[in-house]
Amino acid sequence: MSKEICVITFTVDRVPSLIRCINSVLLQDASVRHMVFSENQPQLLRDARLDFCRSTTEFFPLEGLPHQGPSSPRMAMLRQHALSFVREPYMCFLDDDNEMEAGHLNSLLAIIREQQVGAAYSWRSLLYADGKHFDGSSYPWHSDEQEAYKRWQWCIAAGVMMEGQSVMKDGPVAVPDPMQLATVDMNEWLFHTATLREIGLDFSFSEQDLRNRVGEDDKLFARIRSLQLPIAGSGIPSIRYYLGGVSNYRIN
Repeated sequence: MSKEICVITFTVDRVPSLIRCINSVLLQDASVRHMVFSENQPQLLRDARLDFCRSTTEFFPLEGLPHQGPSSPRMAMLRQHALSFVREPYMCFLDDDNEMEAGHLNSLLAIIREQQVGAAYSWRSLLYADGKHFDGSSYPWHSDEQEAYKRWQWCIAAGVMMEGQSVMKDGPVAVPDPMQLATVDMNEWLFHTATLREIGLDFSFSEQDLRNRVGEDDKLFARIRSLQLPIAGSGIPSIRYYLGGVSNYRIN
């Protein structure tokens, strides 16, 4: 039986978080096909901890070695590769260390259909690895303290973040954005599959992009804005976003 939405996840060896991720997809009340891609696919197929989802989750192999080089260019290529496997009319990405809240997919699907847009997005709740909510007192994606503070100040002024709260109110902003910080995280999107295929992922990252932690989702959002693609947001933090790691890049 054909499904309506395809969810794509990339993973390497974080099985406990992957289980949490898969369970959140299984709890969606939408018609979903979940595809998990991994360089360690043979090991995942043998891991008894994943036996619970053998009939509901598909595991696909990836060539190459994990943890090689900067994350964003590699993830852009992996996402574009996985897109070629999608048969469903709608699709999204969910990282192996994140979760969907119940009703996440249906809420975005309803927006796409009712507002006739090419993609819809949610907000996200930031959590630490132990499950505690982020306190909103800093910008957690830049290691330089001064740069992180500037970015946090902009997020507070733009209403993207609120001090003492864990919610990131992602999406377009109505204020000046000189550092181009307004974005939609890849986990927050639901796309018409045909729309994302038409837009495509950007694989070109300059040294400045890498130094400033520009992600493939930032480049995708910029491309969507430049094309004036009709999009809409739910205004609901229905993604649980865990701080602290990227599947395909690890600094030893």
